[in-house]
Amino acid sequence: MEKGQTGRCTTAQTMPRKKHYEVTLITPDSLEAKRKRIIRCLTPKCGLRYSVKDYTVLYDNKKLMYFDARSILVKSKAIICHDCLFKRILALTGTEIARVLIVNPDDGTGKICKFYPNGDKKWLDEDE
Repeated sequence: MEKGQTGRCTTAQTMPRKKHYEVTLITPDSLEAKRKRIIRCLTPKCGLRYSVKDYTVLYDNKKLMYFDARSILVKSKAIICHDCLFKRILALTGTEIARVLIVNPDDGTGKICKFYPNGDKKWLDEDE
């Protein structure tokens, strides 16, 4: 692994490098429609899990977000937390800046977010 890279992904578990990736935000409204009781991160070392009620409180207070990352992980179910998403994206892109389209299923809008490798200070120069 080169200097500046973080995360440990095997190529069998991930998609090939792309110019940008797309993930879908899992909102409390999208969970209620599926009648799930517990939502959890499917990354084996993480396993972060909350009830839908608790996730709603954390989501509304901007403390936690889960994502459907099927476009990044080769799995039929790929729910991961925001921390694991960050690590996965950096593992895929290495020292490159990654562009990720995050889609909100409630209103169909999307926002492109940039993920910077550890130690990269370029984000300090960018306007929001």
